Amino acid sequence: MKKVLAVLLSVMMLFGALTVGTSGAFDGDSYTDEVLTSQVILSFNLNAGSIKGGVNVYEGLDAEGNPVFSYNNNYMESMYYMIPSSDESQRPGDIVTLPNVSAPADHAFNGWYCYLTNETYAANRSFRIPTYINGGVIEFVADFSRVTPEEDTMGGVLDILVKVFGTIVGLLFLQGEADPVEAGMQMMGNLLDNLFE
Repeated sequence: MKKVLAVLLSVMMLFGALTVGTSGAFDGDSYTDEVLTSQVILSFNLNAGSIKGGVNVYEGLDAEGNPVFSYNNNYMESMYYMIPSSDESQRPGDIVTLPNVSAPADHAFNGWYCYLTNETYAANRSFRIPTYINGGVIEFVADFSRVTPEEDTMGGVLDILVKVFGTIVGLLFLQGEADPVEAGMQMMGNLLDNLFE
């Protein structure tokens, strides 16, 4: 348990270092220290998933110091940072829409777990930036649950047929055997195996 906690804390520290580096990119003329301390960056750990639909990805600042974004319709990086698109966006009390996620194989997406509020939010849901926050980074991580793969329906049906018809055939026609029911099921199993080869 201690090793798991140590790894978890190390990963969180790594993500914290990455978010500081990303938020540090806002050094242009239009982003004063006052704006930087009152706006919020949202970080999304995709946890091996990928964003479903498109998102605006921060590319840097132009010559005038304004942020430049590109639209990415197939975002598959491990982290996504929702950076303020203007001086007036992503302030305390503002509403943002949380992205939707395609889960990895054999998993279902439950929603975004927010470390700040200790709650899980559904994808494509409006999230209000808390008014008590004054700048910084709000961290989310994609929450998945493992789904059990569907059982082989045809295999289950064939097993039932072998048992039912094997019992009938064994009781009616194989009375000379030591175990007529087992012999009938064996015969029906062989018959169905030969049919589906």
